[in-house]
Amino acid sequence: MKDRNDKISSNAMADHHVTSGKDPLIAHLNDLSSPAGRKSRGQFLAESTLLVQRALEDQLPIDCILYTSDLLKTEGGQAMLAQARSRGIRCATASGGLLAKVTSSRPVPEVCAIVGIAYPEATVNPECRLILIAENINNPDNLGMILRTADAGGADIAVIAGADPLHKNCVRAARGAVGRMPMAYTADLAGYVAQLKQNGWIVLGTALDADSGLYELELPEGSRVAVIVGNENSGVTRPVLDACTWRILIPMAHGQDSLNVGVSAGVMLYELYRCGVGGRIGR
Repeated sequence: MKDRNDKISSNAMADHHVTSGKDPLIAHLNDLSSPAGRKSRGQFLAESTLLVQRALEDQLPIDCILYTSDLLKTEGGQAMLAQARSRGIRCATASGGLLAKVTSSRPVPEVCAIVGIAYPEATVNPECRLILIAENINNPDNLGMILRTADAGGADIAVIAGADPLHKNCVRAARGAVGRMPMAYTADLAGYVAQLKQNGWIVLGTALDADSGLYELELPEGSRVAVIVGNENSGVTRPVLDACTWRILIPMAHGQDSLNVGVSAGVMLYELYRCGVGGRIGR
């Protein structure tokens, strides 16, 4: 046991020790607290042992792992750091007080990671078969649930319009989907929808004034499909709905006229899967 503890102590001492708010790593983390900083650096912050471990397992491009002494109290935390060091990922340690200055998460996470990400402008990719599009999702927790659902539901890519998927609350709610599944953005969603249709895609927008109920939908075999879910209060915007192939209604029992947007995304994606419209499920 003494040898093992000596090894742990030696590894921890070899890591960079952040002792001041003026440390360049703290400035780096502060940059990642703003949308502009995340965009300019092409990085986001993953907070918690779960998200950092998933980033390691998915072999995401991790720039640095910052941890507190609490992480060393568990064998899982020690193994995580050993895995990171074996891959050449730099590790640094700081007090919980210093970490609290760069994150509003409470309790303060015992570990976080700076993770690189590609987040390009959306294009029409012929290799994709199922796209989930999220328009103007103002609540980052809801957007994270949509991305988690898109990942689990087999979407090949998530396209985001009018929101920031790298917000820490979105990253947390996505449970590892941010970074693992491809994402892209568009500033002209109606134009992007038009491009999809020109390339043979069927584009479905959720709406109350629908052309078809979800369970009446009939799609040709081999269809490439994009599903659009919209803002929690106002739904998919009218110009985008007008550009869709069909407006689709999710049936509901009397008394409700809408679902949580993450639930709507899940209902749509899994019904498409049941009907044979394939994303990544079963591949």
